[in-house]
Amino acid sequence: MSERLDPGQLRRMTLGRQLLLGRVEMAPLEAMRHLGGLNAQHRRSPYISLWSRLGGFQRRDLEEALARGEAYKATLMRGTLHLVAADEYPHYFAALAEARRRAFRGFFPRVAKEINEVLVHDKLAEALRQGEAVAFREFERILQPLYPEAPAASLSFAAKALAPVVQLPPAGAWRGNASPQYGWVAVSLETDPRAAEEDLLLRYLAAFGPATAQDFAQWSGLGAAQAQAVQGRLGDRLRRLECNGELLLDLARPPEIPGADPPVRFLPRWDNLLLAYRDRSRVLAPDLQDQVIMRDGRVLATFLVDGQVAGLWDVEETASNCTVVLRPLRPLTRRRTEEVVGEADHLAEWLVPGGRGGHRLER
Repeated sequence: MSERLDPGQLRRMTLGRQLLLGRVEMAPLEAMRHLGGLNAQHRRSPYISLWSRLGGFQRRDLEEALARGEAYKATLMRGTLHLVAADEYPHYFAALAEARRRAFRGFFPRVAKEINEVLVHDKLAEALRQGEAVAFREFERILQPLYPEAPAASLSFAAKALAPVVQLPPAGAWRGNASPQYGWVAVSLETDPRAAEEDLLLRYLAAFGPATAQDFAQWSGLGAAQAQAVQGRLGDRLRRLECNGELLLDLARPPEIPGADPPVRFLPRWDNLLLAYRDRSRVLAPDLQDQVIMRDGRVLATFLVDGQVAGLWDVEETASNCTVVLRPLRPLTRRRTEEVVGEADHLAEWLVPGGRGGHRLER
């Protein structure tokens, strides 16, 4: 018989695994591993994700890890940009191989029938293995001799979908809008994809569980049938839990249910907490979803009160001044409002060190 959780217990378990019940002393690279990667669709999002979770975090901590090649910025879950630890990148690449192929077939069905993945891999490895960095459109020049009839744009996307290429520094830096340069990562194509998929589900549950196979499919981009198959292969290596009549999966260890009350926390655009579930109601009420997740795919910056999205925030920033603009989506008590504006002022000071920071509360 499945162990039962109530929604509050499930929420606290999720927030605990996402390091949102209190800032922890942890290096950015270790946090990246713990959190199942960091969404990096917006350049500054990984930094704010870590600021909300780690004690004493400074921007240079993450920038230095990227500069040393300890972390990579690459197209991974759901075909979107993420930061992951460099030594974990091969696992993610192998686990998501079929999802990337499926996405490429969706965009370029005719070309996908002609493309030989091993040939593309070997050609790019030959061109980039010496540490050369190339712009995205340079992939067209490298691959066009192999497929002279293919539309040039399709070849750049083939490189990103089928080969282990990552964005190189200064990509991922706090400032700068230059077009990214791509480099090669040596990854064996012989890795067992089934084992990699199983490892990915375990990583997901460690970071976001308990959750359903459909949630895993949503986060990863693997697709419902593939996610269900991965769950089936893991069998007794997973624990079954229940919340509101829904079957949830978790790691086999006994669940730890934190008792702490969730503090106010600020999440950046595209934070993984809002993208890791098919059913987002544990942290985002259904009646607020269309105000947070836009039809064009954007996910706005939010703040949490009692562990659930309670409002949106944005920044008005100059070189020496920063104002965090707050827009509550729910009525807040006076005490909760004080907590929100206090955290907003803390964030503003961190965004412009040594400058003037503050907030503006919009009613």
